[in-house]
Amino acid sequence: MSRQPTFTIRTGSRLHFGPLSYHPESGRHFGGIGLMLKQPGVHLVARKSESGNELHNPSPEVAKRFQSIIEQTGWVQNPVEIEVLSEIPSHCGLGSGTQLSLAIADAVARVNGKELNATELARLIGRGERSAIGLLGYDQGGFLIDAGRRSQTDIGALAARVPFPEEWKILLVRSIGDRGISGDLELSAFQKLPPMSEHLTGKLCRLALTEILPALLQKDFASFAAALYEYGFEVGTFFSATQNGVFSSAAIQALATEIPAEKVGMAQSSWGPATALFAENEDEACELRQRINSSRMGDRLTIEAVEPLNHGRELLVHNDPIA
Repeated sequence: MSRQPTFTIRTGSRLHFGPLSYHPESGRHFGGIGLMLKQPGVHLVARKSESGNELHNPSPEVAKRFQSIIEQTGWVQNPVEIEVLSEIPSHCGLGSGTQLSLAIADAVARVNGKELNATELARLIGRGERSAIGLLGYDQGGFLIDAGRRSQTDIGALAARVPFPEEWKILLVRSIGDRGISGDLELSAFQKLPPMSEHLTGKLCRLALTEILPALLQKDFASFAAALYEYGFEVGTFFSATQNGVFSSAAIQALATEIPAEKVGMAQSSWGPATALFAENEDEACELRQRINSSRMGDRLTIEAVEPLNHGRELLVHNDPIA
């Protein structure tokens, strides 16, 4: 009786708090800072198929990405059977497309005898055209600083990676019914943006490297929260003409005026509406949740307590007997 390997892959979602630069006259382009989360995440199981490529109970997003990867037949030789047990909600700022695409591509590669890191996978499937936070996070987890790209064909380089303090609490807030922009709308939005000034890039780099990063290393919550809020505010202001405000959601924008946003590190992820708020301990997280619920926009918001993901994607391999 022979045995066939089955691959189980789990990865989290990513928060992206905004780029460090945008079309500078010189130097690297885009970059940014971000954090990997355990929840929500992607969980899938894959194995070689004996009856052609198969998906079990796929969502339209899974089906689209699976088909796109399979069509790249230069490296896909063996038919693959995949079951996606959980995925990340799309178009809310949590990097669902990148994490799902990487996990599927990783699974397909494994079934085809290839062991590739996230950057290698991204080059095969055309990801990483702007931010590399999701790619770096897939491999390593933690809080990440992406240095940006040197050229249009380059993928962003890792500048720093540190574990996020496990004892700090994270609340993920989303506005009901709002969706972040994606696809052609996102491309159009970026094309309309002016270059980011050297002054703003310098300020964002200072906040990332001389305030946020050391605050994480020293577990200085107050300094981290203040610096992350300032970073998010500056990035949100840069994008405000495109997303109609510092925050893309009117409900979350209103919430920011009712709570001490600078004391909880309130910052939007990507195009939103997902927004992260932080607390130093469980008691403060409970108090923060109550304040959000009792705010005038409380009934328009969902709140989820999530955890940092301080390691790369999980891969389990086990051998199933074949009669």
